[in-house]
Amino acid sequence: MKEQQKRTYLAAEQHHYNDLIKAAGSLSDGSSPIQLDPDRSLFYATSKADLSKIKKWIPSPDATKTVSTVSGADPVNEFESVLRANGFLLDGPPVMDGKRHRCAVEGDKGTQVGGAYTGYLDGHPAGWYLNFRQTNDPIKWKATGKFVEADKKSQIHLKAINAQKHYEREAVHQHKQDHAAQRCRQVYDLLPPASEDHQYLKNKGVKVYPGLKIDKKNRLVIPLTDEHGHIRSFSRISPNGFKQLKKNGQKIGCYYVLNQDNLKSNE
Repeated sequence: MKEQQKRTYLAAEQHHYNDLIKAAGSLSDGSSPIQLDPDRSLFYATSKADLSKIKKWIPSPDATKTVSTVSGADPVNEFESVLRANGFLLDGPPVMDGKRHRCAVEGDKGTQVGGAYTGYLDGHPAGWYLNFRQTNDPIKWKATGKFVEADKKSQIHLKAINAQKHYEREAVHQHKQDHAAQRCRQVYDLLPPASEDHQYLKNKGVKVYPGLKIDKKNRLVIPLTDEHGHIRSFSRISPNGFKQLKKNGQKIGCYYVLNQDNLKSNE
């Protein structure tokens, strides 16, 4: 795992900052191992931090018990059961951090993610979910039973725990994308260039542009690169027009330029 993916979110509020920085100490280069995640408004320790020095701010798993039911099921488990009953293919408990999460559902193929959900643990646990294969409208969900409201101290622990879970999932997702990108580059380099007699190109009336290749199944292979020109994934198109993206390949921020000569002339 890359160093940037090694974070430990802390149950520290703004007024803890000076004590936290002092306790953590400085690294050999004089910098602090404590950083702020502005998107989540949470402090986190980098991979070089000595966690034993700041253990009082390490979030306690017991904090989740403060948002507990007087009657009814555990809210995370309950929401997970509802999602699975509605076709969601979760790879673990739902992340209930108040943010929107995409998820594969029954009927999805390849890299498709036909579901979305958001869950909240503050107050009375609630949220919504949407299986695009079943409906176009989100369905609201509210946990059953009566709940004990978490105190302010417990809330910051809950926030840090949820942030940690979300970040670790993102790290796993990034690792899969990096691995897919490496495989794409290896495969792409071995493929022969595409020719103008490919049926898909003939049907569309498109000529062969530099970078287009053909795989052993006679599928057109289009490299998808990031802003640095690195291949991160590719799209494969069969002669009949069936399109398929590389499993786990990066999609957001990637593109292919059909006519690079025109692009350069306009710069």
